[in-house]
Amino acid sequence: LAGGKVLFNISAFDMIFSDLQIQDRFFLVPGDATTLVNQVTNAAAAKSRGVEADITVRLLPGLTLSGSAGWLDAKITEVNAGSNLIVGSPLPKSPKNSMNLAAEYSVPLSVDKTLTTRIAWHRLGDNYLDINRRPAGLQPAYSLIDASVGLDVDRWSLSIWGKNLADKRYLTVANLFPNGAAGPVLYGTPRTFGMTATMRF
Repeated sequence: LAGGKVLFNISAFDMIFSDLQIQDRFFLVPGDATTLVNQVTNAAAAKSRGVEADITVRLLPGLTLSGSAGWLDAKITEVNAGSNLIVGSPLPKSPKNSMNLAAEYSVPLSVDKTLTTRIAWHRLGDNYLDINRRPAGLQPAYSLIDASVGLDVDRWSLSIWGKNLADKRYLTVANLFPNGAAGPVLYGTPRTFGMTATMRF
């Protein structure tokens, strides 16, 4: 599009799973925490369908803007007899909405030297980390900001970067008890800075 200055892609998918393996926890004796069992169980059927789109715009020489968005509907559609799973439960870590925006600017410093700066924003919608939609397993929507400055010299590249610059705290794993109480959890990577050097052969 626009003489090659704009690139646009869109795709859709619709998948059906049979006997999908899912991690679940339950009490052998209801209410007795000493009988807690971790078990990989099968959902008789599940589906995942969605739409993804992305766009890249070369706005000015050296300046590139890009963005993407996605919509996802992933849930259990059928359970086996005696299962603790619930029909209609969203699959874990399957946010309905996601979005990414980025801006990158490259400046030639000489024939073999280029300075590139980049900033990116990522957003994930509400998603459950627990298969049975227990409130303690809900990770509300959150946004992350990353940035980097890189220098390319001939075959060498040096980049200084920062991730999760706003130091957003968010869950990536939540082990919940069957009564809904929160167990051990794992948080995403906090604000992090680093440097990366590469050489092209």
